[in-house]
Amino acid sequence: MKIRITKVPNTNPDFLHFCKLQNDHHNTVVAEQRMKNADTTKGLEAYPNVLLAYVAGKPAGCVAFTNVTDNDYVEIARVFTDTQFRNLGLCTRLFEGAQKFARDNNAKRLVLDTYERCTEAVSLYKKLGFEIVKKHSWSDDDSPYSIYMQKPLDKKLTK
Repeated sequence: MKIRITKVPNTNPDFLHFCKLQNDHHNTVVAEQRMKNADTTKGLEAYPNVLLAYVAGKPAGCVAFTNVTDNDYVEIARVFTDTQFRNLGLCTRLFEGAQKFARDNNAKRLVLDTYERCTEAVSLYKKLGFEIVKKHSWSDDDSPYSIYMQKPLDKKLTK
């Protein structure tokens, strides 16, 4: 199966479609845990870097991330894989691309946040070398159900 990872603008229709699917998923799985007015289709200007995964020419998954911040990190967001394309290693490939960008731009770590009910995501992030940390300044999410994770860039992605 041919997998292609492509950098696209954060206005790409396939990316916007995945943001809507992720928002729908969050409204179903973690609705009562989300901040009021949380919407993964909004605030995309904060994530100018987007990688899309295509499998046999079909959009299959995405990851968006910030430029390197003043605090030497890159924030990962909008991670989504279409259910029909899961377990193909797409997230690993997408995270490798984000990590390469971060290293090439002298970041010291990758950071992200997710919800405690997103157990598959938390498990994947741990396999990729992320560790759970206390809340940090990168997130404006005040939900007590959020999990904050980071990965120092001196660690390789594992899986």
